[in-house]
Amino acid sequence: MVAIVMRRPLGRMRDTVHWTKGVRTTVGLRADACWTDVASDRAADSGSDFDTMLSPKFGIVFDPWAKTELYLNARTGFHSNDARGTVTTIDPVTLTPVSPVAFLVRSKGAEAGIRTQPNKDVVSTFSVFVLEFDSEIVFVGDAGTTEASRPSRRLGDEYTLHAKLLPWLTLDLGAAYTGG
Repeated sequence: MVAIVMRRPLGRMRDTVHWTKGVRTTVGLRADACWTDVASDRAADSGSDFDTMLSPKFGIVFDPWAKTELYLNARTGFHSNDARGTVTTIDPVTLTPVSPVAFLVRSKGAEAGIRTQPNKDVVSTFSVFVLEFDSEIVFVGDAGTTEASRPSRRLGDEYTLHAKLLPWLTLDLGAAYTGG
């Protein structure tokens, strides 16, 4: 079986408004399209699929102290299901009829954080986030395939540090924790 998947952002629109010296908002919209063409040794599990999705986003930044920002972001996005599952009509092991799964699945997320840049060579960021998927992809070991599963939610935090230590040496550190 061969599955060819093409993902392409169709376009992005973004606008930032500076309300005061220390407050700005950004709104955006992204359009994506995905195409797939699956060639299986079983004609019933071959075919093409196409899906699109619009993903809006919003962010607000407060700049209360010199070189330090507090921010809040909310957005939607997507993940793509296994391309084979979007065109399949027969289970490859049991040969029973199955329903195809959606190609693109909605996700929603939000984060809050603090970012500081004490000078042009150092940026430090700490954030907490939540990410929700309308469904999750799971691997089915007995069948050797993947299938769409129940919705999921992840909570986590992340720290990053980017520091140019010398003209030829940069420290790029990232640490994250994610739980369900």
